[in-house]
Amino acid sequence: MANLDDFRGSGEPDSGTAFEVGFAAALDKPVWAYRSTEKTLVERVKAAAIGSEGGFCAGGYLIEDFGLSVNLMLACSARLVVGGPGACLDAIRSEVDQVTPRVGGSGLAKR
Repeated sequence: MANLDDFRGSGEPDSGTAFEVGFAAALDKPVWAYRSTEKTLVERVKAAAIGSEGGFCAGGYLIEDFGLSVNLMLACSARLVVGGPGACLDAIRSEVDQVTPRVGGSGLAKR
């Protein structure tokens, strides 16, 4: 479970948390994340300039406009929940409760 709220400025979550999300995704682990708002990047990051490609932030970088609340790679790697940690845990519990329990355990490999 990761907090993907903006950190040290609009539009970017903590870089360490972003790394951890990517690492977990690479290991094929389920990743859940929460944000306090569902506003898109374009709605949250102030555009210093507008060009034919879209808005540019004060640093001169194009503001990603896929209609997502976080960077495309984060949004597609995690199940995003709007709210705080409690809301995220509730969403996780809801999904876990829908899974059919296994009979007999996961099994053990023989040596």
